[in-house]
Amino acid sequence: MVSSRWSFSRVLVVLVFVAALVGGAFWAYRHFYAASNNTADVTTTAVSRGDIDVLVSATGVLEPSNFVDVGAQVSGLLDVIHVRVGEHISKDQLLAEIDPTIYLARVDANRAQLKNQQAQLAMLQVQLEQTASTLRAEEANLDYARIYSTMEGTVVSITARQGQTLNTSQQAPVLMRIADLSSMKVRAQVSEADVGKLAPGDRVYSPLWANLESRFMASLTTSNPLPK
Repeated sequence: MVSSRWSFSRVLVVLVFVAALVGGAFWAYRHFYAASNNTADVTTTAVSRGDIDVLVSATGVLEPSNFVDVGAQVSGLLDVIHVRVGEHISKDQLLAEIDPTIYLARVDANRAQLKNQQAQLAMLQVQLEQTASTLRAEEANLDYARIYSTMEGTVVSITARQGQTLNTSQQAPVLMRIADLSSMKVRAQVSEADVGKLAPGDRVYSPLWANLESRFMASLTTSNPLPK
């Protein structure tokens, strides 16, 4: 009986040892061999030296570099406007006309008065000169009733309406704006933190909301440090 029990215990120890050996081998295979096969591929590249661009972005308003506000120098009824927004015009082109009835009457009256006074030139020399001066002023006002363009460009806005009465007693009313669209500038508002990064001559570009894919290249001309 003793011999039989000792043989059974020995067999049991051998089985446990064999099981432990198989388990250890299996764990080593999973831990080392399988892990080495699952290693991800690593892509390498050579170190190179390059430039870093500091980009300052800002929103701005696109406006013509040169424009003029066309006004009226005489008061009266704006009879007709000969141009429309978007139309390209030339210098000295007729833009609008104020009703000339009053000024025609004044010019005719001064001409008639001038003729009457010319017969009494010796006696009325002083009055003749005054009337002639008044005539010149009224003739100038008559010419001002026909408003011409002082530059070549495009009508970008018309602020007056046909039939509107213009009053030049205090200031010349603005009828329209003409701009040269061949040369444009961007007036941008840059944050205070970025102003110190800018200097005249820096390269800038500006996209348009209508075409974000295109870039209009230019250079920075001036930087105004005053806030707006």
